[in-house]
Amino acid sequence: MSANLASMPSSPPGDIIPLRNFNLLYQSSPSMSPKSTTSPLPDVADALVQYHNEILGGPPVTLTWKDVKVLVTHPDGSTHTLVDNISGFAEPFSLVAIVGAPKSGKTTLLRALSGRLVQDEILEGEILLNGRRQQITYGTAVYLTCDGIISEMLTVEENMYIAAVLKLPPTMSMKQKLNIVEQTILDLSLKECSSKQVGWCRNSKSLTQGERRRLVLAMEIVMRPRLLYLDEVTDGLNGSAALLYMTKVKLLAGEGRTVLASFQELNQNMFELFDYLLILGSGRRVYFGEARIAHEHLTRSGLHSPVEQNLVGYFLQTQSADYEEIVASMKLLQDLEKVDGLGTEVPKNIQRTLEAVYESSGICSSMAAKITGISIKKGAVLVHLVSHATFVNQIVTLAYRSFVSIARDLGHYWARFMLSIFAMLLIGTIFVNLDHSISSIQERASCLFLVYEILVYMTVGGIPYFHREIKVVTKEKLNAHYSVAAFIFGSFLSAFPFLFITALFSSCFVYFLVGLHSGFGHFFYFFFNLLVSLVTSEGLMMTISALVPISHAGMIVGSCIQTIFMLVAGYTARPIDIPHPIWTYPMSYLSFHRYGIWGLYQNEFQGLRFQHSTSHMSGQQVIDSVYHMVNPGKWGNILVLLLLGLFYRVLLYVCLMTTGTYMHALGLGCLENLGLQIEVAILATNEQDITRNAESAYEWHVLADIVILMQSAGFVKAEAAQRA
Repeated sequence: MSANLASMPSSPPGDIIPLRNFNLLYQSSPSMSPKSTTSPLPDVADALVQYHNEILGGPPVTLTWKDVKVLVTHPDGSTHTLVDNISGFAEPFSLVAIVGAPKSGKTTLLRALSGRLVQDEILEGEILLNGRRQQITYGTAVYLTCDGIISEMLTVEENMYIAAVLKLPPTMSMKQKLNIVEQTILDLSLKECSSKQVGWCRNSKSLTQGERRRLVLAMEIVMRPRLLYLDEVTDGLNGSAALLYMTKVKLLAGEGRTVLASFQELNQNMFELFDYLLILGSGRRVYFGEARIAHEHLTRSGLHSPVEQNLVGYFLQTQSADYEEIVASMKLLQDLEKVDGLGTEVPKNIQRTLEAVYESSGICSSMAAKITGISIKKGAVLVHLVSHATFVNQIVTLAYRSFVSIARDLGHYWARFMLSIFAMLLIGTIFVNLDHSISSIQERASCLFLVYEILVYMTVGGIPYFHREIKVVTKEKLNAHYSVAAFIFGSFLSAFPFLFITALFSSCFVYFLVGLHSGFGHFFYFFFNLLVSLVTSEGLMMTISALVPISHAGMIVGSCIQTIFMLVAGYTARPIDIPHPIWTYPMSYLSFHRYGIWGLYQNEFQGLRFQHSTSHMSGQQVIDSVYHMVNPGKWGNILVLLLLGLFYRVLLYVCLMTTGTYMHALGLGCLENLGLQIEVAILATNEQDITRNAESAYEWHVLADIVILMQSAGFVKAEAAQRA
């Protein structure tokens, strides 16, 4: 382990380290100077740098890693090794494939090399960029996964245009940006689907999975990165789609990029695209060298497949968790020839043998010498060659993207708008033409309460949309394409017109049908109160979407919070009757419903007189004596609503900035603890104890269903789920 790296500060907690924090892993070189970005190089290397500057806009990037080890610390203080002493390199014009069975350490190694380690993971070893421990700069590298998160309601061209505006320098002309977009669409074979909407559309089919993955790749390479990390990007694609994707990646590497890609499944045609191959087994290196001689090396090592297939693929099969089940199933089918071939060696013994043979081979020695030779060459210092769009341009672009998505998503604001109008018509016809008798006081209060709560409650329906948006923002934030503040401003601007028309039309329909307090000033306050309350509630729902990782769970949480806020607002129970501990202090004061409803009541009742026979009551008496909603005044309530709306968006900003750090523990910690307890119970239980009686077996059957669901969400390890 490098002594320098050992003294480096540990990575900050979090699921993924954002790009701006890469200097925690790649320390800035002391030789960095704004006047000199390259070290003296031979003529050939100078020509290579000049080529990269012209084609990719920056110097080439060479990555080397020596004795990289990643350990994870468990809550009980014990550690587990995920990746153990892996060495390798990746050069310009080359495609390095990292292959292995699930849980072999592929993704962990790729995250370690790209600076994206999760909380409680410890990195040891040496990682160099161009022979230096230096900061990876914006525009130099991108990290892609198989999730394909993207704005569903936009077309291919619109997504590409927005990506170009956000990621390319503001000094570049719009014509140049459009030319880059057009060329990238052609390079990634997206021209035929360029006018298609990414997700579901009424008038045309959505993109295929292969087209989606290529679009995500195209949106990243518009800024011409020179280092690509691809984490199982072909996972879930059929053979032809995966081959087309990797062919495009190989062409990108051929332009001078350095590409590292991880895989857990391979086919022969894809295998021929690789320049170098790193095979992992249980976190250890089984092979690293040229891909074209990997089959020959494995053959010499004594690995033989019982069927005609690539030996790399056969080795991955033997290391999978299902290998023993495959052998057992073939025995049941009495496929004796294949059973004899598959069952002759234990998977762990195969891996140990291949490790030992490789470590003593000439390939290992030559690769070690090459790693050392590349590491001692001091290449270019990475500097910022690509800049963001300005903050204002970020806001305008993100607002445009969100506005188009909202306008095309009929199930979000449009459905809420129509339901709001329908609900206001119902309320208006039920409470039509209220008089000024004392009996109308309760009717007016009920009408205002129903109007307010129905409109506010409907914002819960926006959580699935907010959840999709936040997933896109979280992914793009990690590659530092724009600021979180720009997204929050943009989302507010895009949603405001829809909230405005919802509040305005709802106010018009219900206010005049019911015959509420006459006068434009009172009507304007009624409308403005509803508008500010909707804006505040939207901020709260967006914050819940950022905190709760599952949209349906977020809707449940949002409904519960709205219900609690409604109960302590002062209508279902008078403010003086609400218990002081907890419910009044602090719940009632935190409830924005309280200030919205109090403002509506003050606006409605103040200035009115209600009569019954010879008795009468002023509106102020109603406020003071009946509902006890005195302070603050109606405009003071509006001010508090505005402050709460601002507070929720500041909280949203904090949540997005700390995504995967504290929010993960806050939202999922209890499930993780439950999963850990279930794991211990399952792994420590004797199977005979489970099957002794039918009642116990039934209970374990139910538990198994729960465990499988928790394992799919990542709360229970695969071993425990399989045993259950």
